Amino acid sequence: MARHLEADYLKPALLDDLLMLETSIIDMKNTSFVMRQVLRKEFDGVPEIICEVKVTLVCVNAHDIKPVRIPAKLREKFEEHKER
Repeated sequence: MARHLEADYLKPALLDDLLMLETSIIDMKNTSFVMRQVLRKEFDGVPEIICEVKVTLVCVNAHDIKPVRIPAKLREKFEEHKER
């Protein structure tokens, strides 16, 4: 479940633009994690950041929507994509 989102829109993207999205994990706690997403577009052959997003997500139980620990397998996969 999304808990918080910050977005900085730096430059525009237009219909049919080819965009590149990079996602990484920047923080993990017991029940939540923070992802950083960087969206790039080429201007004159040089990729430039057009948008940066930081989103906090919380793992919840599907029945009562209460926070639960991040499952071990998911935590393990996230560790592979954590920013160093």
